[in-house]
Amino acid sequence: MRTQIKRLHTLLKTTTIYVTHDQVEAMTLADHIVILKDGVIMQQGKPVTVYERPISRFVGEFIGSPKMNIFDSRLTTENGVSELHFGDFALPVAGSVHENGKAIEIGIRPEHLIPCARDEALFSARIDVLEPLGSDTHAICLLDKTEITARLAPDLSLQPGQVLHFTADADKIHFFDAKTGDRLEMTAMPRVAQTAS
Repeated sequence: MRTQIKRLHTLLKTTTIYVTHDQVEAMTLADHIVILKDGVIMQQGKPVTVYERPISRFVGEFIGSPKMNIFDSRLTTENGVSELHFGDFALPVAGSVHENGKAIEIGIRPEHLIPCARDEALFSARIDVLEPLGSDTHAICLLDKTEITARLAPDLSLQPGQVLHFTADADKIHFFDAKTGDRLEMTAMPRVAQTAS
């Protein structure tokens, strides 16, 4: 049906307003997307822009499937070096100045988590459940009590209980104010964190 609606829209060459709760439909059908929450516009723009630069945690989690992983962290700044600490891991960051101890949420989409060697890892997590889908495999992992999902290649040899080490491209990591949910302009630095076995 989505394909037929898109064909019809192209054929008629007219403005169409399409309302849906299905974010996959919104992403595939829209030239311009508007995200509403409680009747208020949260963000609008091209679907790829909303996906790549969500203005808030709400938008980040709403757009994308599986939804964005969120890590609770605390900011520490010492000798001009800022790091976000989550669990036993730390992520060096640069960007807007924030107070020491500020609660910041780190957002990484499942498809942007990259398995890597232990010494290259941003963090490590233990596989809890595997969901093979044919085209890819969803690995639901535990980082302490935080459940995360990684969207991985289907040909990886994985087992529940196995520890996976992950990294991510710096420009694919998002930061949100833990109190307001608003996007923070910060950048992950190239150095990666120490990992646990």
